[in-house]
Amino acid sequence: MSDGSQEFVEQYTSGLEDYLAGAAEAALGRAYQLGRRALAEKLGVLDVAAAYQEALARVLLRARAAEESAQMVRRASDFLAESLSPFEMTHRGFQETIAKLLEVNETLRGAQRRLSFLAEASKELASSLDYQATLARVARLAVPYLADVCTIDIVEADEAVRRVAVACGQPSKERLARELYRYPPDPALPNPVGQVLRTAQAVLYQQVSDSFLAAAAHDAEHLQLLRQLGFASGMIVPLLARGQALGALSFFLAKSERHYGPADLTLAEDLAGRMASAVDNAWLYREVQEALGLREEFLEAAAHELRTPATSLKGYVQFLQRRGPRDEVERRVLANIAQAAERAVRLARELAEIHELAREPPRLGRSSFDLLQLVLECAAAVEAGLEQHHFLVCAAGPLSVQADRERLALALGALLEHAVKYQPQGGAVHVTVAEAEGKAMVEVRDFGVGIPPDRLAHLFEPLFEPWPSGSPYYVGVVGLSLYLARRTIEVHGGRIEAESQVGQGTTIRFCLPLTHPSG
Repeated sequence: MSDGSQEFVEQYTSGLEDYLAGAAEAALGRAYQLGRRALAEKLGVLDVAAAYQEALARVLLRARAAEESAQMVRRASDFLAESLSPFEMTHRGFQETIAKLLEVNETLRGAQRRLSFLAEASKELASSLDYQATLARVARLAVPYLADVCTIDIVEADEAVRRVAVACGQPSKERLARELYRYPPDPALPNPVGQVLRTAQAVLYQQVSDSFLAAAAHDAEHLQLLRQLGFASGMIVPLLARGQALGALSFFLAKSERHYGPADLTLAEDLAGRMASAVDNAWLYREVQEALGLREEFLEAAAHELRTPATSLKGYVQFLQRRGPRDEVERRVLANIAQAAERAVRLARELAEIHELAREPPRLGRSSFDLLQLVLECAAAVEAGLEQHHFLVCAAGPLSVQADRERLALALGALLEHAVKYQPQGGAVHVTVAEAEGKAMVEVRDFGVGIPPDRLAHLFEPLFEPWPSGSPYYVGVVGLSLYLARRTIEVHGGRIEAESQVGQGTTIRFCLPLTHPSG
């Protein structure tokens, strides 16, 4: 395009924008002057038409909805006609050109209608994970815009095909169309839907013949039903997801003056792709929910099966310890067994907690209490079993929170024990209780080995290993306790975070909503 032609396009676009913005009379005068300029610069009708198409494409990009686009196209045709009016007496073919451009406008309107239809269908498909109800709504949306009758068939887990939706756009034939539910296609037989499911290829029938109906019919009664519906044209497209045909989408026209073409098939395939994704997502969601259900059942059973023998073992060891070991070897063995039993009991408790906290919503025994007092109690309980560590608790005063006291105590105990474990040299672990930004804040800081930056983000994941085995800083694996601590804080509407520097220690802090006593 020459510099002069490009300048003409820019001026044409500016004039069209002014006209569509509301400056009708003045902008139409500008359209006429643009036509006169085109004549003077020896530009032809097709050059003006090209400028119009480019200008219209630009302004349509700013449309916010299909209806706005259609209105723009209608008004723009008046601007075009005015800009071409100077050619009327000097060029042949003026009327033919106008007709051609109006045809282009109609094509654009059709494209807008198709986009609007797909947008509405996508909105319906995204509205729910109940794919059967959603597909039924989309089938109703397709009639009468795309079809007079629409059916949707889904392949079940046992490979049987079930008809999940039938929609009819002709009130006089709705009762007949509902009878189609009785005749889901058999994929093992040589019928049109079965062929599409087997080949995963869409099929277009510009003319529906009686032989097509005979191939689709289960029996004479079904054939009579299909003949009464009067299908004249049809198309069947597969619902494809991850390379697998999940079902088939069928469209039929029952009016002899309308017939499907390639553009209709392209639209149907686009719609089928969106529907297949919705079905696939719904199935994946169902599988995930079933897996989560099995996981919860396993956790509940594992916690129960582990707790009973572990508690019994712990009781036997305590009985033997009270009776008194016969020598030092037996004392150490009993101590080791006692530690193993305690770990097993704790693991059973943690598995049970994972199961409980996974509920939506989790069952919490909330009460109002002083968070500082709870921190002091937990610190004293953990410190009672320590020889080389102690806790320094710093607080300005009591802080009232409303929470599940027992669960929060377990979370605090986990944070304190983690700090002790990762400060193997012993010494003081600092604990701060304070109000911060309107929240109750607890901070536990150790001065131990720290955690590498690339691993810190995984600190609250189950069975996390801060340092690899063989590292001089290796002190073991974080089990489930910090994961449960994070989950406990989160279900109480709080947040938890960690900071760490290698060789200088780790700080874990959490915040909970404050309870402000009245009066």
